[in-house]
Amino acid sequence: MLIIQEEGDHYLDSIKVRCPDIEVRNYDHHEAHGNVKDFAPQVVFSWKCKSVCMSTQRSIISQASVKWLHIAGAGFEHLLPLPDHLTVTNSSGICSAFMAETVLGAILMWNFGFPRYIELQKNRIWQKHEWVSVSDKTALIIGVGKIGGKVAELAKALGMRVIGIKNTPSAVADVDEMVGPDDLHEVLPQADYVCVHVPLTNHTRNLIGENEFALMRSSAFLVNTARGGVVDEEALSQELINRTIAGAYMDVFTEEPLPPHSKLWDLPNLVISPHVSDLVANWQNRFIDFFVDNLKRWQAGKPLLNVVDIAKGY
Repeated sequence: MLIIQEEGDHYLDSIKVRCPDIEVRNYDHHEAHGNVKDFAPQVVFSWKCKSVCMSTQRSIISQASVKWLHIAGAGFEHLLPLPDHLTVTNSSGICSAFMAETVLGAILMWNFGFPRYIELQKNRIWQKHEWVSVSDKTALIIGVGKIGGKVAELAKALGMRVIGIKNTPSAVADVDEMVGPDDLHEVLPQADYVCVHVPLTNHTRNLIGENEFALMRSSAFLVNTARGGVVDEEALSQELINRTIAGAYMDVFTEEPLPPHSKLWDLPNLVISPHVSDLVANWQNRFIDFFVDNLKRWQAGKPLLNVVDIAKGY
């Protein structure tokens, strides 16, 4: 088994202790590619690490010896195209509850107007603003999967009306109305908070753009903790400057780190965090626990958890 990860010793040691019968090693980006071929790993545990270029990762994964690729995160668009023979799993769902807390925090932050009061505090201004309870508002959850479902649960606990969008719009707990992707434009005007929870695929790139912002209420807020490419950032910037929508919280961006010259930094009605909605304490061990469980299933010939559909992109 091969681990492709910067400073992967923590993963290496933990896996070795719990699976002593499996030969595990870290990929050293200084070593010759031929050494990896000689090692002939059957399993690759991969992160999106900067020290190993994507072409090298794809080359390693494409080796005939590799049967199973585990993506330590959720998305794998950076590794496409992937070989058809490969079984691919990801870590989707491990941090769902914690990421949902971030989304709920963003909703409550904007609903009460904390950014406005922070600015007033800086200027020593005592100024009161009336606010409306979230229990009188509607959350639109685009992508009711593991994270979106948890967001629905938390939003519903606060008394919000919840509209969900799912590829197969069957009933889901805590969602008042479930629709399909084709109904996005119909439900956008109903939402006070638009929360994005979809993977980045050819179908979802720039899913939220100029046309979608035009359908949102001027009092509505966008919350994106999914992937930066799902939101057209140029369109978002213009909408926030023009106050076409009230504001946004963005944890993910098309280019990360977000460049210092990006105009997004200067928008007062945008709150930015550096892709940390899943950076909960002890997250590494949570990911290792899940992977090791799957590794033992693989050894025992049992079905793997979180197998993704390469063609669909999730």
